[in-house]
Amino acid sequence: MNRRRVLLAAPRGCCAGVDRAIATVERALELYGPPVYVRHEIVHNQYVIKALKHKGAIFVEETTEVPEGSVVIFSAHGVAPTVRQEAARRHLTVIDATCPLVTKVHKEAARFAREGHDILLIGHEGHEEVIGTIGEAPEYIQVVDSPDEVQNVKVRNSDKVAWLSQTTLSVDETMKTVDALKEKFPQLISPPSDDICYATQNRQLAVKQMAAMSELVIVVGSANSSNSVRLVEVAQDAGAPSAHLVDHAEQIDEAWLRGVTTVGVTSGASVPESLVDAALRRLASHGYVDVETITVAEEHQHFALPRELTSPECPELLNPLSEAPQGAKSQPFSRNQKCCSVLPQALSTELDETQVFIPELALPFPERTSPHQAYAERSVLRWARRTGLVADRSEAHRMASHAWGHCAAVAVPKASRTGLSLMACWLAWMGVLDDTAETHRTRASFAEAVEGIRAVLADDNAPIGHPLVAAYTDLDRRTRMLGSPAWTGRHGETTAQLLDGLVDEQRVKQEGLPSVAEYVERRRITGYMPMLYNLSEIALRCELPSTVRESGPYEQLVTASTDAADFINDVYTLRKELAHGETGNLVIVLAHEQGLTIEQALHEAALRIRQAVGDFQTAEQDLHSALTAQSMPVRDWRATVTMVDTMHDWIAGLPAYYRTSGRYHRLAA
Repeated sequence: MNRRRVLLAAPRGCCAGVDRAIATVERALELYGPPVYVRHEIVHNQYVIKALKHKGAIFVEETTEVPEGSVVIFSAHGVAPTVRQEAARRHLTVIDATCPLVTKVHKEAARFAREGHDILLIGHEGHEEVIGTIGEAPEYIQVVDSPDEVQNVKVRNSDKVAWLSQTTLSVDETMKTVDALKEKFPQLISPPSDDICYATQNRQLAVKQMAAMSELVIVVGSANSSNSVRLVEVAQDAGAPSAHLVDHAEQIDEAWLRGVTTVGVTSGASVPESLVDAALRRLASHGYVDVETITVAEEHQHFALPRELTSPECPELLNPLSEAPQGAKSQPFSRNQKCCSVLPQALSTELDETQVFIPELALPFPERTSPHQAYAERSVLRWARRTGLVADRSEAHRMASHAWGHCAAVAVPKASRTGLSLMACWLAWMGVLDDTAETHRTRASFAEAVEGIRAVLADDNAPIGHPLVAAYTDLDRRTRMLGSPAWTGRHGETTAQLLDGLVDEQRVKQEGLPSVAEYVERRRITGYMPMLYNLSEIALRCELPSTVRESGPYEQLVTASTDAADFINDVYTLRKELAHGETGNLVIVLAHEQGLTIEQALHEAALRIRQAVGDFQTAEQDLHSALTAQSMPVRDWRATVTMVDTMHDWIAGLPAYYRTSGRYHRLAA
C-alpha cells in the first residue's frame, strides 16, 4: 500500500499586506475603542471577518453608512478618490489600510492618465480592487478580463496605450492577455514593474510545483478571495487531477480522498495559518500523517502600519518619539555643549535647555548577529596596531570601545570568520577617517590622508606615510585579491567618490547649512554605504552580475536602503555630532530649514526613515518581479538574494550597534 502524504506549499497564507490590514483594524480598536467601521471586508476571508466583528469592528458597504465623525478604515483592496472625498465631507477619521502594492497600481494609473494614455486594466469587473483603480481615472481606464475580450477593445490613439493589472490574478492568464494586447497594439506600454504582487506570484509558483506531484490539491481560502480562486485554477492547469477550495477544514469531503495517496495543501494570501493547521489535522485523521514542505521562495516583507496610526497629532498613538517610559532603551541627552556657530540662535538655545529622546525605531527586518563577533573584534585591534592606525594603549582602548566587530557582526552576519574580520577592519578604517574629517584639530591630517589615498589609487607603488594611507593600502591589497577585475574597478571608483564627497563636504560646511535636498543627495556619497555594499559582496563571496547591478529596480533598492541606513545613522549619532559641534546631520538640517525643534526634527527624521524603508520594500518587490520574468543562472540568483538580505541586515542591525557602541555613548570631552 502506498504511503499517504501531504505536500505543503511554501510560501502560503497571509502576505505582508494582509497582515498589515488586520493589524490596522486591531490597533484602531485598541486606540479608539469599538465600534470602528470598516468599508468593505478588510480582507477576503470569512474567518478573519468574524473574529474582527467579535472584537467590535463593523463592516459596511459605503461610507454613507458610517455615522458622521466616526472612525472608518479603508480595506486592503483600495478605494477611489471619490470615496475619500465623501469621507472628508462626513468628517470621518480615515485610516487607510490599502495594501502598498495596490497603492502602487493606483499611482501608475494616475500617471498614465496625466500623460494622456488609454489604460487597459487587466482584471475582473466588479472586484473591489478594480473598482478602486478605475476611480483614479475613470475616463481613461477600461477593464479587460481575458484574451477573448481583446478584440473588442477600442482606444483613442493606438500609440498611447498602457496596461495595468489587478494584483491578485493568475500570472499565466494575465500574460496571455498581455500578449494578445501587444499583438493588437504593438506600441503598448507596460508598467515599470509587474503589478501582480510578490505573494500572489510566490503562491502560484509553489502550487505549480506541488500540483505536478499531487492527486488532489486543497486550497484553504474564501470563495470571494480572488487569489485563492486563482490557486485552484493554477493547480488544475498544472496537472492536478482534482483541486478544491475550502473555507475551513470541515469542508474537506472524505469522498475526495478515496484512492488518493498524495494531497497538496496551500492557502490564499488572506488565510491565517491556524486554518491550514486545522486542515492538516483533518487530513492526519484520515491517515495523511507525513507532511513534506515544498518551498519555492522565502518571504521577509513587512509593511508598516498606516501613517494615521503613528500620527504626531495623536500622542497616545504609535509615535516613535513619545517620551521614553522608565526603563526604555531610548537615550536622553541634554545639550550643555556649545553648538557650531552656524546654528540659528533659537535652535542653539533649545539644544542647551532641553532633553531629547532618541527614537526607538520599529524596523520590519529581523536583527541577526554573527557568532564570529569576538574574533572580529580581536582581529581589528591586531590589524590597527600592525598598520599604525593606533599608536598607543589609549588609542587601542578607544578603538576597542568602538566595537567595530559588533558593527560587522550585525551588518553581515552570514559572512565567514575571515570575511567578517575583513569587513570589521574596513569599518574601523572608515571610522578613523570620518573622525579625522570631523575634528577641527585634525583637518590638516585629513587632507594629507586624502592625498595619500588618491596617490595609491593612481599608483600601487605610491609612497605610504600617513597611518590612514598605510591602513587603506593594506586592506585594499587584501580585498582586491578576493574580487574580480570588475569588482576591483568599482571599488576604486567608490573610494574615489567617497574621498571627493568628504572633501566637498568640508568646503560646504564653511558656507553654512545646506538644504535638506542637497544634504540627502550629498549624504548618499559621504555616508559610506555604496562602498560598504561593494565590500559586502567580498565579505559574503557573492559578486553581483552586471545585469542585476545595472538594472533600474536594483539601483532603486540601493538608493532606498542607503537613505534608510544614513538617516538611521543621523538619528543615533546626533548626540555625538552635537557634542563635537558638527552640523552634518539630517536632524539639524531639518530643524534649520523647517523651523522645527530638535524633538520635532527627530520625529520628521523618523518618518523619513519609514518612507525610505517603504521605498526599499517596493523596490525589492520590483526587483523580484523583474528577475522572476527572466532566466538567470542559479549562482547569480543566489548572489542577488544574498545581497538583498544583507541590505535587510544593514538596516536592522545598525540601531543595535549605535545603542551600545562607545563611539556614541562615551564621548570625549
